[in-house]
Amino acid sequence: MQRRNASRNDCVPGYFLFLLTMETDPIDQFIEKYILEKAVEKEQVSFTQFLQTNVAFVVDHTDEGQLDTVERVWGSRFGSVAKKLNVPVAPRQRDAPRFQEAVNALAKQLITSAKPLQEYAEVSTTESAISNSVASKDNSHILTAEAKIEFEENYSKMEKTLKWEIRNGVYLEDLMYQIGKVATHEHPVHSFILDVGDPVWKKELKDMLHEVQTFGDWSMPALKKPLQDFFDAYNNQPEDNVLNFLIKKTDEQGPFDPYTNPDLYKLKNIVQQFLGYYVDDVFRNVHLWTEEDFVSHIWAPLDRFFQSSKILTTRNQTCIATSLRLYGERSISGSASVSGKKASIRPDLLLVHDNIEYGCAEVGKNLLLVPDKKEIVESKLHSPKIMKDVLNAEIARARSDVSTARKLKVICFNQTGLTMSVSVMDTPAGYVSRILETDKYTVPVQPEYIVSELFPILKLVLKAKDIVDRSITATQHSRLAADEPGIRLESTAQKFVLPPSLSTSILAATRKRNQLNPSEQSQSKRRSTKSSPSSSSSS
Repeated sequence: MQRRNASRNDCVPGYFLFLLTMETDPIDQFIEKYILEKAVEKEQVSFTQFLQTNVAFVVDHTDEGQLDTVERVWGSRFGSVAKKLNVPVAPRQRDAPRFQEAVNALAKQLITSAKPLQEYAEVSTTESAISNSVASKDNSHILTAEAKIEFEENYSKMEKTLKWEIRNGVYLEDLMYQIGKVATHEHPVHSFILDVGDPVWKKELKDMLHEVQTFGDWSMPALKKPLQDFFDAYNNQPEDNVLNFLIKKTDEQGPFDPYTNPDLYKLKNIVQQFLGYYVDDVFRNVHLWTEEDFVSHIWAPLDRFFQSSKILTTRNQTCIATSLRLYGERSISGSASVSGKKASIRPDLLLVHDNIEYGCAEVGKNLLLVPDKKEIVESKLHSPKIMKDVLNAEIARARSDVSTARKLKVICFNQTGLTMSVSVMDTPAGYVSRILETDKYTVPVQPEYIVSELFPILKLVLKAKDIVDRSITATQHSRLAADEPGIRLESTAQKFVLPPSLSTSILAATRKRNQLNPSEQSQSKRRSTKSSPSSSSSS
């Protein structure tokens, strides 16, 4: 096809001939559509303007590892498509607003906001095959018709008398429903999860947000006095020779009996292990660490605190509670074969006691101050849904007793690079699963900051362990009540049941693919979920 001397208008018919004769990559199709629309209108084709008006598309189709170089990667691709169409591109605007700032802001907005991104949603989309193995871990997906129906059904089952009334005649579940009903992409609200740190609630609840945050038992438990005394012993840290002071002070602590004082015994050992890292200057190469390195050096040693409560700390295992939600109600329908059980996406840590999970963790390796897409999706959508599955399983083990349900909590460690925060889920009132999150703390790379920065992380883990211990105790007490055996019928007794997390089996398995129109779907092969825009070859 010869286009070397074609004008802008001349290139338009050739474009449609190109579509008919070649399979075009969906990303190239989107860029081509943008360029040709400008050409038809005889407007200047500007890469800078393309970025500014299509931030959502660019972020959603860029591998998370390339988000910090997105202008260079997409500039090359945009230029290649324009050259193929023989359309001149305007020089880049040196004084244009920094696109990278918009990328960072939108990456967070895509997950933490229930408001639809209209510019992106209006572009026609196609979805790949439905899969039960997806747990919303890679993105906030477009809601299918089935997902919207499930959301409606979960809401319709709620009894008004059991809802959380935050003001006279104002019910929190109703407000959540109204927000979820207009959203185009999955948000925690579709699972009736309320993360009080989500910006949407500051806008929607206004002065009622503080009441929702502080209702019931919302605060972290205080450290037990022997543990607090251990940390207080380091309060007189000198300005010089800090590491030697900390080593000597730790040696003076104890000795502690591992049977009668297991927390103190393990605390001393863990502090000594970290002090050894500073002696060996282990953190000098932290920028080269893999996710597994962060787990083995930093996070896995902290698992030991839970083991004294006979809690199994297992990593990269399928969540039992999530599997129950996805596959627990399979049956023989007579109209189709019984669906197979597929492996669910696995949390990076599960805290298990007596075959019931009480907590989880997600780990990343990002060392930047700005959270990457993986961190946002996992901490704001994927992990909350797992936490709710776990909470529902705890409630079921407690025989769906409402008074016990109000005492139960689930924890999740958000561990990214050297930073950690803890999310705590409970159900203080109504059908709402509330999430409260602690501040983020960072493992210091210099020993001078061990007391001020590392010790808060150790304290946070010990407080999280206390929360898990209390939930285990509450569940065990509820199970002690005798039950009369008999035929299982539809129970007439009122039992407390939270709405489940929105089923992943009816969400798209991979990212949405933007196309020129639905009729062209058969002409293009699907790109892989982690498709990188640096490659311009067809799928």
